[in-house]
Amino acid sequence: MQTSSFYHKHIRLIFRPLYRLLFNIKMSYYRKFKYESDSPNYDDLIVDTRHLYKADVEKIRMISLRILDVLEAICTKLDISYMLAYGSLLGCIRHKGFIPWDDDMDIMMSKNDFNIFLKHAYLLPESIEFQSGGKDFYKLIDKYSKVSNDQKRGVAVDIFIYEETKNKIYLYDTYSRDELIFENSCFFPIKSMRFEDGFRNCPQNYSKVLTAHYGDYLTLPPLDQQVFPHLKGKINIFPFKK
Repeated sequence: MQTSSFYHKHIRLIFRPLYRLLFNIKMSYYRKFKYESDSPNYDDLIVDTRHLYKADVEKIRMISLRILDVLEAICTKLDISYMLAYGSLLGCIRHKGFIPWDDDMDIMMSKNDFNIFLKHAYLLPESIEFQSGGKDFYKLIDKYSKVSNDQKRGVAVDIFIYEETKNKIYLYDTYSRDELIFENSCFFPIKSMRFEDGFRNCPQNYSKVLTAHYGDYLTLPPLDQQVFPHLKGKINIFPFKK
């Protein structure tokens, strides 16, 4: 495994508005198929359970898991795959679920699989918005919650895109701002591992992936860093609507 500065932080920031514009144009085109298909209504098929919990952190986690359940159902329908990434992968391996002071979900998909998913984004139910966060970074966002400081964004599952060639995997690291390069055998075949009360897809050699991101990933951070990311500002969790 090696790193490069192929993706430069400032270049990505400069072109972020362009990435979002192109994404919105694509979505406008694909969205029209929603009204021409007899696709399943995942708002009916996958139950929202936020009303069963009192604590905001539990509500946020249940919403995150539901979004992932919807994504997983669509991936199964399209015969494509995803894997847990970053904090979600770390939580899966170290805690068998969410990191105790975390509440959102991170996943990754290959560019080829993501492009298939994008063309079928009309399968997403009305309760979930699809947004671009820039090049190779997207969000599936719950419509009935607001957790960002500016109250513009709801609970989200973050999607990171990697490039796959015959022998290599290229993944932009959001922390180091470098491009990480892995052997395909680090990712495949995908492993199914316990996450909370279910099982989720993980890279085959998750240890090498986590070490590349975090170094000694099994050691807990200092107590002052064990802070919930979304519980510092204003949180609004609204009733779910179909």
